Amino acid sequence: MYAHFLFNAFDSDRHGAIRFEDFVVGLSVLLRGSIHEKLNWAFNLYDINKDGYITKEVSLSCKEPSGF
Repeated sequence: MYAHFLFNAFDSDRHGAIRFEDFVVGLSVLLRGSIHEKLNWAFNLYDINKDGYITKEVSLSCKEPSGF
């Protein structure tokens, strides 16, 4: 399930694929971004439907075993 969150965070334009540019911009924010940019990226990681909220269901799904 966590891979799904990561995929959505890197797929910034939500077209179902991660372009090289999406990947590089995401890494740039994580490695060199300001605190505000990093926090915004982290929030967007869990804001699956991009409505500005993280639901309880999403929060709980992050804790479920992944089967590894």
